[in-house]
Amino acid sequence: MTKELIINLLQSKARDFLLEKTDSLVGNNQLAFAIDYIRKNNHKVLSIDEVAQKAHMSKSTFYRYFKNQMGLTPNEFILQGKIKQAKYLLINTSQSVAEIAYELAFASSSQFIKHFKTITGLTPFKFKKQNEKLA
Repeated sequence: MTKELIINLLQSKARDFLLEKTDSLVGNNQLAFAIDYIRKNNHKVLSIDEVAQKAHMSKSTFYRYFKNQMGLTPNEFILQGKIKQAKYLLINTSQSVAEIAYELAFASSSQFIKHFKTITGLTPFKFKKQNEKLA
């Protein structure tokens, strides 16, 4: 049990370091390159095949390695990045929910709203209203 806790703590520290230092690690770390590619392309529909290919790994190896190192699947990471960007856009722009959904390459506004609510617990409309009150 103690061994598992130590491993989890080390993985968490490594994950945090990787996320913070992605820019400096891109040239010599496949996972850092993949994370950077995902972040720079969150306005597109990204497939795991595409990202794995950019990281010079097979799809299955990339998926397994990413999940092991990051603690979530590449798809979950991509979605979280899109929702993070959506939160920024909702607070800092006057774009509509539909415009944001389109900009972040969601298939539809309803798909965007569903994912946003799953991750944040609020609809984009409620999130925007709540943050307008705080400003």
